[in-house]
Amino acid sequence: MPLTCAATLSGTPIGRTGRPPARLAPTVTRLGATARTALAVRAADQRRPAERVHMPLRRTWPATALSVAEEAVTAVPITNERNAETCMVRQERAVRTRQALVDAAASEFDRSGYDGTSLNRVCRAAGITMGALTFHFAAKDELADAVQSQGQQITRQALDSLPDDEAPALHRAVDLTLELARLLEAEPAVRSAARLSRERPDRDLEWSATWLGTVQGLFEQAYGEGQLHSAVRPASLAELSLYLMIGTECRARADHESAGSGRELSAVEQLRQIWDIVQYGIGGPPGTGA
Repeated sequence: MPLTCAATLSGTPIGRTGRPPARLAPTVTRLGATARTALAVRAADQRRPAERVHMPLRRTWPATALSVAEEAVTAVPITNERNAETCMVRQERAVRTRQALVDAAASEFDRSGYDGTSLNRVCRAAGITMGALTFHFAAKDELADAVQSQGQQITRQALDSLPDDEAPALHRAVDLTLELARLLEAEPAVRSAARLSRERPDRDLEWSATWLGTVQGLFEQAYGEGQLHSAVRPASLAELSLYLMIGTECRARADHESAGSGRELSAVEQLRQIWDIVQYGIGGPPGTGA
């Protein structure tokens, strides 16, 4: 309510009561509480710290009452910088803790799968207590959801960064799958997302959903431009790409678990050779850009 209303008792302004200043003490106390509330609301609405906010009082009051009331309604700082800084530090620490748990879980899910992953192992790998884990993730399936979401995000960002050049659509589709192979080699979260998609098909977090539609669209464009043999269907090539990614995922995981195995070709180079062989059979006539 307006301050002039808060300074009125039973409809009679304080300045007209004629009471001595001592009898105004309870009234001024109640006025101070009401004024502080009004000041806090006003400061919040203005979206700024109220360092020394002062609300004018009616000048019809006696001088003594005015002096006491002015002291009562002089506001203290609405925001406390130290508390704000402490809250920010805690939020940043919580973000780091959550990310450490997701990273550790990605490695565990990649290595052992959903059923074989222990939350205790995740905590040990992250160097974080079980209490901290359950604060961020109530159950293992929530942690797995977070890992799959991170794998999808990494994949989308990588594909969005691919150059949108004028290369034939068939070549761009192959290059996209090679980028996926690179991610499967380098990112535990991507390998986990691919694996968990098969182990938890009931979740709406399918890793292939982030790229399969794009690949099929490129194959359809290639077909329309005569870059494919007339007997080859784009949907079949998209399915072939899906199977190739599963094989690449397993190969990349095996290489990661047995580092220094001495394979001559990386998973990416091996996939490139497979596509070279496939294109001999699916390519259109010479001169079509295939």
